[in-house]
Amino acid sequence: MKFYDSLRIVARMTGLNFIKQVFRLSLIIPLLTLGACFTGVESTKKIALSKADRKILQPSAEELLMNAVTPQPLGKWAQGKSFFIVSDRAAMLLHTSGGGEVNGADIEGAILSFEGVTDSPAPDGTRKAMIMLRGGDRLMVFDTGREYNDALQHFMSDRLPMMVDVDMLTATDSLIKGRTLWTRSAVWNDADGQRYEGRKFVPVTVTAVLPGSAAFPAQVQFRDENGQDAFMFLNFGASSGDSRSFADLFFLTDPKLRYPKITAHVWQLIQHGALEAGMTKEEAKLSLGNPDEVMAGHDYSQTLDIWRYNDGSMLRFADGLLIDFRH
Repeated sequence: MKFYDSLRIVARMTGLNFIKQVFRLSLIIPLLTLGACFTGVESTKKIALSKADRKILQPSAEELLMNAVTPQPLGKWAQGKSFFIVSDRAAMLLHTSGGGEVNGADIEGAILSFEGVTDSPAPDGTRKAMIMLRGGDRLMVFDTGREYNDALQHFMSDRLPMMVDVDMLTATDSLIKGRTLWTRSAVWNDADGQRYEGRKFVPVTVTAVLPGSAAFPAQVQFRDENGQDAFMFLNFGASSGDSRSFADLFFLTDPKLRYPKITAHVWQLIQHGALEAGMTKEEAKLSLGNPDEVMAGHDYSQTLDIWRYNDGSMLRFADGLLIDFRH
């Protein structure tokens, strides 16, 4: 919204008495400021969302499914718990029990098993937790950098750099292997790991969940309806706020059947992660996912909502319809 549009809104309010003007201006000024420059507005009053908005923003079936895949705190790891090494760079973070270096060429693709945890004195006088991992006949040590008791409670099994918790892989595989899913992301990878533009909202069958890369702990391998094999890298996080979470990548059911009122034109926008003025909140959520922050208020005649995303995208709705955005 340009500055002159803001002036016109204020001008239309001149027929109201002074008290009403002050009250309503206190609600619309933060939203007008946001619409004009898309900067953060700490003074915007956050109000309770409507029942309809809460339904739109509630966890999806895909997010709820992945709630079963969770990391374990160090204090609950059983001896023998396994970790898959996805990069030889993990060797830089490990040393032998005798203090020697670990050869990266020998470690990529290996599975290390948890032997136990011990403490080691630090220069600041605290005792740091050291994780003992066995690979074949070698015992290796990983320094958590945390005080011993704190690490037992808060160092999680998905926090070992370039090492994947095999229990989490197995749990994910058991949940989705053999399922028919519908792709939500068009970022696919071929058998050589090369990224290419795939298709969104098409049915695929999951063939395996395997260790991923240094950036993403898992990869979901699948076959589309044409017999083409591909995979997507996956983060274990349940929320669509997590980069490349399951909810970012797949639907459990054909999304078009869930939303029969969405037109073919709007589906094309959604398939490409695009936006258009006039889209509903539901359509915007399908295109971009759940917002990371919601601000709500109203002016003299309509309800105004702002959705913000961590990537800088910002959407503004009036009475439930998208009126302008930055994406």
